[in-house]
Amino acid sequence: MFCANALIAVGLVRVATDAGLRIPDDLAVVGFDDTDLASAASAVELTSVHQPATEIGRAAVHVLLEEMADRTREHRDLVFEPELVVRESSTVRQPRRRPSGRRSTSG
Repeated sequence: MFCANALIAVGLVRVATDAGLRIPDDLAVVGFDDTDLASAASAVELTSVHQPATEIGRAAVHVLLEEMADRTREHRDLVFEPELVVRESSTVRQPRRRPSGRRSTSG
């Protein structure tokens, strides 16, 4: 389940575990923003999409100062690469393997 932010993901983990679900075995949970507060409040380490917030803030101030200095300057779009930080709440389960040397007798 993808949540709009990390705090919603924390709430989902709590509700799901209270309902008897196991995270991530029964339900994988992914948050957005990767906040330290949300990770500390969760029973499992949350997988989250991390945004480079400091870099975004610095770039915004830089662009604003440039545009204030030159009002004829064309606006520009900046694109920042998010990062998926995989943790406990969405680990990949390994497929079950039959012990070697045994064959299925079905069929």
